Amino acid sequence: MKVNQLYETPLLPRHYIIELEDGSFKMFSMYGGTRKITEKDLIPVRYYKPQKEHAKVSEYLYELYGLEKIKKEESQNEI
Repeated sequence: MKVNQLYETPLLPRHYIIELEDGSFKMFSMYGGTRKITEKDLIPVRYYKPQKEHAKVSEYLYELYGLEKIKKEESQNEI
């Protein structure tokens, strides 16, 4: 699954928020260990605005959850 960014927020411990290709936000739980995240694992997020205290997670976590980070050049070419 391709995503723009993966965030960890102190307001939702044990959850990650992802920004999808279309700019929408969804979240998933870290319970159950590392696994490939699928669409059925995602919970809709009605509104999310990244804050400076919401950390962008390390690149290695993308692989652990089966996510692929979209490079800036790749996302700009689609516009």
